[in-house]
Amino acid sequence: MTSSTQVLVKEPIVNGTAKSVKIDQPAKSVIDGVFVHIVDDIVIDAVEDVTFKLGIDGTLDKFVASFDLLDGSDGTDAKTVKGGTVYKMSMQSGSDYSAGTDTSDQAVLVTDQRELIATITSGAANAVAGSHGDIEVHVVFRHF
Repeated sequence: MTSSTQVLVKEPIVNGTAKSVKIDQPAKSVIDGVFVHIVDDIVIDAVEDVTFKLGIDGTLDKFVASFDLLDGSDGTDAKTVKGGTVYKMSMQSGSDYSAGTDTSDQAVLVTDQRELIATITSGAANAVAGSHGDIEVHVVFRHF
């Protein structure tokens, strides 16, 4: 059986600041997938990266490492992420449920609920007034 949790990140773009939200992973589950939905257009005032990570306390990129929602370094002066865009995140190698039974690996079947941390970082950019573009983070869990 699978289930998912959705968390809304309101106004995620804050100049030079990481905005984090916490997501509870249920007991007796593994992370099966991670999706990021850009609800409304995000327009920023400088050419910067807007990145997403998913991890745990102490290892913020354990599961998804620095995925660019907006790549400011691609030379196109990109400053907009269109509302309605959905990204399917790639999990870090060894962080999915095929990781095995090594209990030192944070990705194995968890016996107790744990807290995941989704982080959005925007570099030295601000959202243009009226274009803050909320973001939904969806984490799919497979239950055992």
